[in-house]
Amino acid sequence: MPNGSDEELWREVLQRLTAIEMNTKGLDDVAKKANEAYALANTNKDDIAELKSDQKTNRAWLMGILATVIGYVIMNYILK
Repeated sequence: MPNGSDEELWREVLQRLTAIEMNTKGLDDVAKKANEAYALANTNKDDIAELKSDQKTNRAWLMGILATVIGYVIMNYILK
């Protein structure tokens, strides 16, 4: 009977290993997707910083144009 119990033990070990493999089957895909998401997040972070910088530049241009227009209106219509 020792052979029978050893065989049963090995079958149980094999079944458990199979169950573990089935449970961890998708981990490679999950890791790949997580790495892609992390790379995309870093790219988005850089893009957002660039957009904020561009927005500050656009505000500066707008203020310069508004100051010029206001100066023009004051010089030509109010002071005459």
